[in-house]
Amino acid sequence: MRYTKITSHDVKKSNLFLFASALVFVLLWCMSFTNLLTPGLWQGFAVLWFCAALFYGTKFHMTEYVYTLSDDDGFVIVKQMGKKQTKVCHLDIDTVVGIYTAEEWKTNKKSRQIVAVYNYNAHALPDEYYVVIFELDSKKSAVMFEGTKEMYEAFLTLIHDLKESQ
Repeated sequence: MRYTKITSHDVKKSNLFLFASALVFVLLWCMSFTNLLTPGLWQGFAVLWFCAALFYGTKFHMTEYVYTLSDDDGFVIVKQMGKKQTKVCHLDIDTVVGIYTAEEWKTNKKSRQIVAVYNYNAHALPDEYYVVIFELDSKKSAVMFEGTKEMYEAFLTLIHDLKESQ
């Protein structure tokens, strides 16, 4: 069994975000040449906007992820930025404790005891995402990813088979 999903971005939305961010930056910078408030305040807002837009654009408009679930290799997430590929997550199946859908994750928010949550979603507000809970050194952590329903079902099967074999 091998399931793979590659995320992709809408080029029109990315270009619209880039254009709007540059427009707001130029507007804020031009406001520093007016007599409204002090120039340093407008320049500070412009720099903050530039940094926030750069972070958001890099994280959610330029980064794509490849999610792969297989029997022999486990669960692997590879980050792609341009032509560079970096493996950012590798979970062995025997460390996986559970998996949640987005709705289950939100409803179980108060009862879970998780040390760290790693967000590997390619979009800021994805339509569908899943959360894998894994345990290392008796501490539970979570990985958020944009998978498919087939991956979710396969994870449930693997977790069930793992619990039965113990």
